[in-house]
Amino acid sequence: SYPELGMWRASTRSLRAIAAVFYADTATAAVVLDNEAVPVAIAPVSADFFIVMLGGTPLYGRWFESSDEGNATELPAVVSERFWQRTSGGDPSFVGRRLLAPDGARAYVIVGIAPEKLNYPVGADFWVPIDGFFRNDSGSADLEVHSRRLANFNFVGRLASGVSIDQVRAELD
Repeated sequence: SYPELGMWRASTRSLRAIAAVFYADTATAAVVLDNEAVPVAIAPVSADFFIVMLGGTPLYGRWFESSDEGNATELPAVVSERFWQRTSGGDPSFVGRRLLAPDGARAYVIVGIAPEKLNYPVGADFWVPIDGFFRNDSGSADLEVHSRRLANFNFVGRLASGVSIDQVRAELD
């Protein structure tokens, strides 16, 4: 469950970073780009996702920051290099662009471009913060996401320097 992310972060010293990914892999949605609805595969992830998966920096822009979580109306998004090339021809000024959901109820602000080598969850075009993605219209977090009963998340971690997989397993047992 999503609340377990904090427990995992507090209980392990053998992982440099740990992140959550919504288990459903991706949600199919659309964004309005130049007055056209463009289909996207959205993957809700926690703020540390890109540090865990890639380390380093994005092609352009930035990764998520903890302050990005929880905003539901101006949702930051990191897009895949594939989506960036397909929709803007690789224009660096795409970072900062504001794309609307077709109903206009939510905007996605492009904050970064992920390199092509990142294909997790498979086929993802857009990565967005979990908390903002699941925030409901009233502005409060969707209770299901913060319930321990909803076990729809995968966790991924980056090993700390000099730590083996066996050490992590022993620590988590």
